[in-house]
Amino acid sequence: MRYSCFNPTSGLYDLYEDSTQLPVNGDLPVPKLASQAGKVGVPAIDCGRPLPVEARHVGTSWHADGFIVQCRGQLSGYDESPGSTSLLWIAGAAAAAALVYVLLRKN
Repeated sequence: MRYSCFNPTSGLYDLYEDSTQLPVNGDLPVPKLASQAGKVGVPAIDCGRPLPVEARHVGTSWHADGFIVQCRGQLSGYDESPGSTSLLWIAGAAAAAALVYVLLRKN
């Protein structure tokens, strides 16, 4: 089977493939999707099927091929590497504290 995962950094789809085969007119197993799945306007990269663990990268393309899936470690193009979100929160808290300090010091 072929799977496509949009890469917002390059603007292309990363293509993956695994050895899964379905019979003609066969359905994929029903996955456990995020709670937002099925709601209007939710992009497939946020609530699509997860990319199978055994899928291997086979290339890139301007167009999706096969099933559009959630990318490994990626959600709406945001980096989810360990610590990236916490660093963002720390930077935001530091900026807010600096702003409060400046405002209180003026009064």
